[in-house]
Amino acid sequence: MKFFFHQKRFSWEEPLTIYDEHGNTLYTARGEALAHEKRLRLYDREGRDVAAVVKKAGTLGLQCELFVHGRREGGVTRKWSPFSRAGFALNGLNWTVHGDLTQHDYEISESGREVALVRPERLSWGGYFSVHADEENALRALLVALVIDCIAAA
Repeated sequence: MKFFFHQKRFSWEEPLTIYDEHGNTLYTARGEALAHEKRLRLYDREGRDVAAVVKKAGTLGLQCELFVHGRREGGVTRKWSPFSRAGFALNGLNWTVHGDLTQHDYEISESGREVALVRPERLSWGGYFSVHADEENALRALLVALVIDCIAAA
């Protein structure tokens, strides 16, 4: 599956539309700020809640849990190193991320096998980046890309 997003930083406060290669809406992402956590909910074309990202209060914006169809699928934690740029740990997924996160140009892999590619795209309908993943990993990869987009610049 291939998903497309506008090349603007995702925000917890603004809705985001995810498109297919023909410009049709596949999903809409909407954030919610609650007293003890922030949530990003992903809705399909029919308005069904299909996935979520939950950031607990007190985690300094650096730890998020991923849910697909109500089931916890793993988490994303921002790693800090004084010797390199910030990276991400994909907890519970056994995935790694390599590439230029701020330019939407990276690969997500598992044991050396490609799980998803995130790339900048120049389409006739504007500047976008894409997430390309197999059917089995599509929603998880989409959520990981949203989290990375949101906190890579934090």
